[in-house]
Amino acid sequence: MYQKILSVGMILLAYLFINIPTLHDGLFHVYDNVQVTRIEAMYRELGSGQFPVRYIDSFGHGAGYFLFKYYSPLLYYLGSVFMFLGFSAIKAVKLIYLIMSALGAIGCYKWIRNQTKHDYSATIGTLAFVTAPYVYHDFFHRGSMTEAGAMMLIPWAMWAYSKITQNPSTRNVGVAAVILGSLILTHTLTGVMTAGILILYLTIGLPKSEIVRKYILSMLLALGITA
Repeated sequence: MYQKILSVGMILLAYLFINIPTLHDGLFHVYDNVQVTRIEAMYRELGSGQFPVRYIDSFGHGAGYFLFKYYSPLLYYLGSVFMFLGFSAIKAVKLIYLIMSALGAIGCYKWIRNQTKHDYSATIGTLAFVTAPYVYHDFFHRGSMTEAGAMMLIPWAMWAYSKITQNPSTRNVGVAAVILGSLILTHTLTGVMTAGILILYLTIGLPKSEIVRKYILSMLLALGITA
């Protein structure tokens, strides 16, 4: 119990520390300063009855633009939900940052804990992940909400597919498909790279043919979800 409390406390402190910029008034300065505009545009299109949203009427200097025909939309849907709940677009961005960084910390802990069965190893690995300079840069300097959000789902994908390796049940296959599909819908390029990592991860230990089939089935289901 003492180890659990210490682990949770250390991870929570790190989580609060890296999210200090979200506590300031207004939006923190980022290079990719388009997230608020995109969430507002998604919110307006959903409000007008378009679903799934592909076309943004207000973009392209008023001529319209098929932004979400090719750009991963999942976090913008989430931001729109917050706007429908009464939050401003700026607060929606901040809530997405808080939620995704929390998911990243929890997912990393679960994955490492599942592999090592050791709280301290999981804690150290999680602290290294959430405080990594590139993660902070992606969130609060570059401002690539979708790429940073997708990175927070990578540990969940690793955890889900390690569960297939341990037990190739239908439930584990379905959970892994939903997580990988969500990752792709958050940021497609990160999702594709993660799928490549998962294939390499699968080859470690020369798995049984049944596990290989369940991996492939789960990835095909993930692609079906994104379609």
